[in-house]
Amino acid sequence: NNPSSSSSSWASHALLISSLSDGILPNPAARSFLRYSLVDTLLRERILLQEEGVRSSVEFSPCNGPDIDSLGGLEDVDRLRERGRRFVAKEDFVG
Repeated sequence: NNPSSSSSSWASHALLISSLSDGILPNPAARSFLRYSLVDTLLRERILLQEEGVRSSVEFSPCNGPDIDSLGGLEDVDRLRERGRRFVAKEDFVG
């Protein structure tokens, strides 16, 4: 979307950082939250790509089912994202 459009909201996910050195760096909870959020966003993008790979493999070869490598890749990324969630839950954004 174009940020200069007349739409009232143009970002579905956004982060405003007013001062990295004054606000984020000295605050362990904020630093941890930022780190988790960035990694989680990248993993969600990867999950969408893997899902599309599985979907297209089934669409173009329905008799064979999903491509095993694509399905395995999706499971790997899902597991990695879940591990990140458990790690953050233990850490509770403080380290």
